[in-house]
Amino acid sequence: MKDTALVPVRKLVSILVIVLLLNQSIPAQVAAGQAPAAAQSPAATQAMPAQIRTAQKIFLANAGAQTGFPYDSSVAYQQLADQLRAWGRYTLADTPAEADLIFQLKSAAPIGGVEVYDGRGASYRLPRLELTIVDPHTQTPLWVLTENVYSPVRRKDKTDWFTVAVANLTTKVKELAGAPVTPAETAQLEQFPRAGHRPWLYAVILGPLALGVAGGLILHHEYENSLANMKASQDAFCEANHIPLSECAGG
Repeated sequence: MKDTALVPVRKLVSILVIVLLLNQSIPAQVAAGQAPAAAQSPAATQAMPAQIRTAQKIFLANAGAQTGFPYDSSVAYQQLADQLRAWGRYTLADTPAEADLIFQLKSAAPIGGVEVYDGRGASYRLPRLELTIVDPHTQTPLWVLTENVYSPVRRKDKTDWFTVAVANLTTKVKELAGAPVTPAETAQLEQFPRAGHRPWLYAVILGPLALGVAGGLILHHEYENSLANMKASQDAFCEANHIPLSECAGG
C-alpha cells in the first residue's frame, strides 16, 4: 500500500529543488561567460549611422518595464538622464521634435530558460536595460545598446548592481558616440557578480527540510510500533480468554 504519510514531504522536496535550481540559474549564466553585453546594432553588418556621433540634442523616452523586471524602471530612467546631463555631450531636449535622436530606455525581462524537476517546472528571467536609438524623423531604429541587470539575493547588493548597470549603459553610449572613457569605466564593464553556491541558503532551506523528513520518518515508525503493540495486546487478551485469533478484533 502506498505510504501516503510521505507524499507531502516528497512534494515539498520537489518544490524546494526547483527553488534552488532557479536560484542558481542566473549565476550559472554568468559562469558560462555571459558578461555585460557589448554595443549591438539591429543588423550585425550594419554600419553605424553618422548622425549618432554628430547629434547634439537627444530626447530620452521611458519605454517602461516588462513584466518580471525586478527594479523600478523610473529609477533607471532618472539615473540615466542624470548621468547623460553630467556627461554634457548631448543636450536633453524637452520634446522629440526638438531632438536629433530619440533614446528609448526599456527595462526588459526576457525569459532566460525553464528548469524542470520531477515533472514540475518554472521559468527564470534575465533582466536587462535596452536603449534603442531612433531617428526622430523616420522613427527608424538606428542602434540598440543592452546592459544586463544582475539581481543578487541581498537588497544592498541589488541596489549596487542596478546602479552599475545604468553606469555601464552610459559608458556604452560614450563609446558609441566616439567619446573617451576612463580606465575605471572600461574595467567596470567587465564586472559582474561572482557565480557560486550560497551555503547559507542551503542551510536555511535544506536544514529545516532535513529535520522535517527525519521527524516524519520517526513519527511514521512510532505509529507502526503503536499498531504492532496494540495487535499484540489484543492477541494476548484473546488467547487468555480462549477466543480464536481469527475472531479477535484486528485478527
